[in-house]
Formats: sequence, C-alpha cells, structure tokens
Amino acid sequence: MNKWDEKAKNYSRYSSCNNTFEANVLKTIKNLGIDFANKNIIDIGCGTGVYTLHVARFAKKVIGIDYSINMLEILNEDSKKLGI
Repeated sequence: MNKWDEKAKNYSRYSSCNNTFEANVLKTIKNLGIDFANKNIIDIGCGTGVYTLHVARFAKKVIGIDYSINMLEILNEDSKKLGI
C-alpha cells in the first residue's frame, strides 16, 4: 500500500457544502471565466474527487486519474451516490 492509499482513509471527500479553501478555488475558477460546460475534462491527481465531482456537474465528460487506487475507489463510490 502506498502512502496515498493510507491517506485516503481520512482524506477530504466531495461535499455539496464546500469548506473555505474549496469554495475559494471554485470561486477563482469561475472569476477567471473558466467554463466547463460541454467540455471533456481530465483531472490528473484527482484524489477522492473533491473537485472532479463539482466539475462533472457541468462538463460533458470527466476522467479522473490518480496514483492511489483507494482514492479512486472513494471517487467512484461518491460518483455513484450522486448519479454521475
């Protein structure tokens, strides 16, 4: 098991209510005029999908890539719960 697989147990997960840091990142993206609507996106180092799943609400298609299989399993679990 690699260190990121171990960290996955306590790593941040997607939430519709963002913490302050996540909210600021998403606000900055919006303020820069970046529009994900109808775009194909690849999220390299997606972790548990904290941002991946927010982007997926607007994008045509999102692919998440991560070194940690445990992080990807959490992303997959949360995406299924959201119907994404």
